[in-house]
Amino acid sequence: MSAGKSRRLLIVWVLLATLAGAIVVLQSRDHHEDDGHGHVRENRDLLPIPVAELSAIEIATDGQLHRFERDTEGRWFYHGAHGLDATGHEHTTDPALAERMANAFNALDKARMEREAPLDQANDSFGVTVPNMILIIYKRGESQPFGQYAVGDMAPDDLVRYVHLVGTNRVVTLPQYHIDNLRGVVQTATAAVPLVLPAPAK
Repeated sequence: MSAGKSRRLLIVWVLLATLAGAIVVLQSRDHHEDDGHGHVRENRDLLPIPVAELSAIEIATDGQLHRFERDTEGRWFYHGAHGLDATGHEHTTDPALAERMANAFNALDKARMEREAPLDQANDSFGVTVPNMILIIYKRGESQPFGQYAVGDMAPDDLVRYVHLVGTNRVVTLPQYHIDNLRGVVQTATAAVPLVLPAPAK
């Protein structure tokens, strides 16, 4: 083979390799996105950042707001349950409860959004306008919520739940066991710490 043909063949192979590399990069971008803090998350992840970067999680359900926080060692503790109109609260630290919370929230870290539909606020087709549960996440060092999720009705297959990503027009489905995990950790925590209500007016 002449030197000219060898050179042309080499150029063709280099171009093909470059094209293949570009396709891989584009596919990777389709399935992953940078959260802006050096972490690459799959764009089907429910949480925009890893649970390890959260300082607190609030779960509102049945007229009560349950707040879970991290201590200075990064261990979860239950800050307390209180009525949505209450002014008081209390907290407790319990190693067994901390492990239970960590397991539930680590599972949430792996939650993947499945089907997606536009929000139908007028008809509330998905039950997210008056949700069964509200999940609020807080990032370390920030006092304002980093993300909010309104959990609506069960889908007809009884396997997934509709979830509205608050602040967007997106409603996604999430496997029901993630919601069960959150309800379970709330039940465990409230069994350890009683509900705090405002003192009756005198």
